[in-house]
Amino acid sequence: MLVRQWENFTEEDWNRVENAGRVSADMVRMHFVEDGSFQSLFYFHVNRSEVEMRALAAELLTDRKRYGRVIRIKGFFHDAETHAWMSLNATAEKTEIRPSAAKKDDREEVIIVVGGQMNEKAVGEAFGEIRSVTDYSI
Repeated sequence: MLVRQWENFTEEDWNRVENAGRVSADMVRMHFVEDGSFQSLFYFHVNRSEVEMRALAAELLTDRKRYGRVIRIKGFFHDAETHAWMSLNATAEKTEIRPSAAKKDDREEVIIVVGGQMNEKAVGEAFGEIRSVTDYSI
C-alpha cells in the first residue's frame, strides 16, 4: 500500500506501483448454515503429535454425523513428540501442518474449530475435554 497525494507521486512511486507483485494465499469462504448459526470452538493446551493432529483433523472434518459441520480447524500446538511449535490449517480439501514461524512470545497454544451446527460435546471430547463450558462456574 502506498498512500500519497496524486500530485506528490514521484517517478520512484510510480515504478513501485507498476512493479508491485501479488501474493497468492489460500482463502476459505465461510458459508453460513441455513438458520444462520455459526460457531467457533476453542481448545487450549492440546497435547498431540503432528501425526495425531492430522488424524484428528481428518476425523473432525469428515464425520458430520458425530461432530456436525466442521468447516475449518486452525491454530498452534506444541508437538507432543518433537516439542516443536506447529501451525495447523485444515479444511476438507487440504490439511497443512508446519513448524510455526512465529516467535515464542507471539504464540499461544490454541486450536480453533470453525463450523455450523457442531456437536460441541463430541468435538470437545475429541480434544480430551470432559466438561462443557456450562460446567464451569463464574
